[in-house]
Amino acid sequence: MRRQRTIQRPTAVRGFGLISGRDVVLRFVPAPPGTGIVFSRTDLNGSPQIPARIDHRQPASRRTTLGIDNVRIEMTEHILAALSGLEIDNCFVELSAAEPPGCDGSSLAFADALLGATPCAQDAWVNPLVVQFPICVARQDAFIAVFPSTGDRLSVRYILDYTGQCQAIGRQVFGTRVTPLEFLTELAPSRTFLTAAEAAYFRHLGWGQRVTARDLLIFDENGPIENKLRYQDEPARHKCLDIVGDLALVGRPIVGSVVGYRSGHALNGSLAAEIAKNAASDLVPGWIWPGVLRLVSRSASGSSYVVESGSGDEAVRRGAAVLAALIETAGSYTGAVRICDQLAELAMPSAPVEGVPFEVRVNEASRTVRVVQDGHVLGQAILGDRDVVARAA
Repeated sequence: MRRQRTIQRPTAVRGFGLISGRDVVLRFVPAPPGTGIVFSRTDLNGSPQIPARIDHRQPASRRTTLGIDNVRIEMTEHILAALSGLEIDNCFVELSAAEPPGCDGSSLAFADALLGATPCAQDAWVNPLVVQFPICVARQDAFIAVFPSTGDRLSVRYILDYTGQCQAIGRQVFGTRVTPLEFLTELAPSRTFLTAAEAAYFRHLGWGQRVTARDLLIFDENGPIENKLRYQDEPARHKCLDIVGDLALVGRPIVGSVVGYRSGHALNGSLAAEIAKNAASDLVPGWIWPGVLRLVSRSASGSSYVVESGSGDEAVRRGAAVLAALIETAGSYTGAVRICDQLAELAMPSAPVEGVPFEVRVNEASRTVRVVQDGHVLGQAILGDRDVVARAA
């Protein structure tokens, strides 16, 4: 438990929006206890405000956008990551345009500004949200899940796989506990990345007309164009950074362990919504799971599961199988949460059929976990001493 925090004095970051190219000034302003993070558009009449909460999140491609009525604020994730990572709970964020300064595509400029404004404790306590049971959301070959943690704060781990898109990025894994020090040293400097083909496409759409390859990470098959990596696994670190920012929309510090596999802002936002929705839930852990797994039930024998008829969505069924495997693994091995923390890769090539029981078979001798339905192996995980490596059967 810690006290809520704000900053001692206002501070500003100036630049231009990465998408729009518009010049913009962002100001961080101290806020009273209990305020939370509140954005405002000072360029509009009345300086309308938008609290940074998941219910104000609006659909947008490759970014996290907040909005109320016709007022929108784009690309909030790097700002929210800096505030959350530095444990600043209460702050007004004033913007002179819809899109904040993009800077170098990381959170470093925002973190430096906040540190320069001197974070300080307030006369109120934080109310952390302690994750009590697993929550998973999935879509096709991507998922993100949160698990109970043995620690006292958020930890994030991300599995990035660009092997089919850009070999210079390839497959990367990174994870860290999110303390202010580790955020500053491990996550804040990591920059937005994209492939050369993606960059060309976005320029065709009119995005990023003022952005050059020196402003963020643009990869061709030889590596970053006109730029150098700050970390060898900088793209995976940036994905962790995005998760920290997107989950800040829950509105409370989260104590839990997050694992993402090929997830992006949309799935991150879905997980934030499920965490917030189930914060005061009376769902029984391990029996009826929230979110996309609400239609999944477990048999009395324990290792058999069923996706009930009517779910329809393959992503729901795939996510069910993934989480069932992780829960059964956690129940069979000592240090279960640690195993989930160290997840290295997870793939579920086939989704279970509705209404047909599927089993999760854990073999401690061979350290394997298999998801089996009607004699067919849907997916197999091999457990190492410190990680879980899942392979297609």
